[in-house]
Amino acid sequence: MWVEGNGNVIEGNFIGTDVMGGTAAPNNHGVLVLDGSDNRIGGVNGGAANLLSANEYGVEIAGTGATGNLVQGNLIGTDATGTLDLGNSTGVWILAAPSNVVGGDTVQERNVISGNSMGILLQGATGTLVQGNFIGTDVTGTIALGNSDGVVIADAYQNTIGGTAPGAGNIIAFNAGVRVLAGTGNGILSNSIFSNAGLGIELGIFDLVTPNDVGDADGGPNNLQNFPVLTSATGGSSTTIAGVLDTVANTLVRVEFFTNSACDTSGYGEGETFLGAMDVTTDGGGHASFVVTFPAAIAAGEFVTATATADNNTSEFSQCVTAADGASAVGGIVEVHINAEPLAADSGPVTRGFAALLAAASAVSVALVAVAFRARRRWRR
Repeated sequence: MWVEGNGNVIEGNFIGTDVMGGTAAPNNHGVLVLDGSDNRIGGVNGGAANLLSANEYGVEIAGTGATGNLVQGNLIGTDATGTLDLGNSTGVWILAAPSNVVGGDTVQERNVISGNSMGILLQGATGTLVQGNFIGTDVTGTIALGNSDGVVIADAYQNTIGGTAPGAGNIIAFNAGVRVLAGTGNGILSNSIFSNAGLGIELGIFDLVTPNDVGDADGGPNNLQNFPVLTSATGGSSTTIAGVLDTVANTLVRVEFFTNSACDTSGYGEGETFLGAMDVTTDGGGHASFVVTFPAAIAAGEFVTATATADNNTSEFSQCVTAADGASAVGGIVEVHINAEPLAADSGPVTRGFAALLAAASAVSVALVAVAFRARRRWRR
């Protein structure tokens, strides 16, 4: 289906399968929106969902005029039950297009994007919101139906995977995680990222943890933002976490915390259950220390990790620390200390919007995607 106009609605279709939604009948494109704006693929009402499977591309939104399009409530890469693999080569491809939305922060807006070779590819895209989706699981969000790659960001800027609003986080599991190959300002916020074959969040193309550097002066994907270094975690009826962060001087940074039933084999990440977030501001030397207590109970022996996000550049996951026993029950975040100065506590995640758009796409992203994709074999768990 080819769309070049504006304000169209595509809903209730099986595109790429037989009439029962269980056997492949592939097309090159399921839906291609080329320089069209404000179109909706799927929707939140009963019967609005599309099944977009077994095609070369499930959904492609391309061109600088392709803006304000919504992809919501669909099954992309599964059969009609949302439980079996009928994958596309690429589930959703946003190419050089600004300000589009995949999913949303309600259950009705959620897409299931699973069983594809590549789940979501943002290439030259700006201002994309990818929120509330199941990426790599079945329709229940619990059973593996992985993509080879979960989310790939290539030469793309100021996009957000997840968000700070309730319901904005995606489940990204049983894939190769989130990979930022090139581009900056790509926030990866409040998601549940676990059981992936590669790093949960990878900045670069080599499946290697990017070490922190003094002053965070290096450049690269997401400016190679330094991750926090956690020094302790105490579980029980509440959870207290301490750590430090070294990054650019006098910078506001959102630090997100996660619990995990298992630590990644790299020793870093992933981020299975979002625990909460806090803001820290580095001093003139680029340093910040923090202690935060959340009301959520975790058991001794669980693993705690964190990420840092500055100017919407999210880091890789921190090294895991193992929770020790010993916290007492509390309500709300009871105390936050940054550089030994107590701050007012928040009862929930801090909300901040990042909406700057940069209209840029480069041929280098094509090469980066090709290199990364050739390095992968189709992986299932």
